[in-house]
Amino acid sequence: FYESLLAVIASHGIFDKIDVEHYKWKHIAVFEAVESIIISNERIEIHGRIADALNPLTVDHVEGDAQFARHYSMAERWKEAYSQYMEAGKKAERNLDFLGALSLYKQAESCLKQMEGQPSLEQMLSPRIAIGLCLRELIRYDDAEIELEYCLNATNNVSEENKASIEFTETYLKVITALATLKQAQSKYLEAIELYDRALPIARENQGLHSQVWLANHVAAYAEILRKSGNVFKAKKLHSEALEYRTTAVET
Repeated sequence: FYESLLAVIASHGIFDKIDVEHYKWKHIAVFEAVESIIISNERIEIHGRIADALNPLTVDHVEGDAQFARHYSMAERWKEAYSQYMEAGKKAERNLDFLGALSLYKQAESCLKQMEGQPSLEQMLSPRIAIGLCLRELIRYDDAEIELEYCLNATNNVSEENKASIEFTETYLKVITALATLKQAQSKYLEAIELYDRALPIARENQGLHSQVWLANHVAAYAEILRKSGNVFKAKKLHSEALEYRTTAVET
């Protein structure tokens, strides 16, 4: 892809180089002329080719992932666009850019509406769970509660037969723990404890699908809720348990 771009620059001179990774159209009139002659189907194909050309590359920054997702979106390859927007959102969160992550998760959610077929429960709720957690970090508690309560209601409406699946269990666990941390942030400790009373046994039962550190994080999260609620004795016991899991994980 990069070699093709350099060839176009050398032969036609229609781009100016901004830095190592960025170029811009030299004249807006050239851009408008090119845009006007590219019909819709060709534009879709071009964006798909760009996304495929970028696919083997390792993109370590959020802007790159988001641009990758946009090309898939413009190519109407909604499943791949959804996945890339979700990954970009996670990277933005790791960089503490919760506003940026919020926007990316909303883009992922919009891709779901364009997908063929019915998305899975995990696909449908993952963006909304992530949006709720970002809103919590932005201290928009009421908005976060709307998102996470929606997710909880969606899990409650799943048939008993489908509730036996691993996908449901994992998604349900994410929903109730996310809601528990929101209740903790709102100082609604009794509600947070009630949610983690449901969550921790599920986490223990499914620890085999994850790592000991994963389970330790759940145990420690519950311990912290208990500590803030005033139940110091039980909180200390659970923090000790979490420490044992982490120590074992390091030793192995």
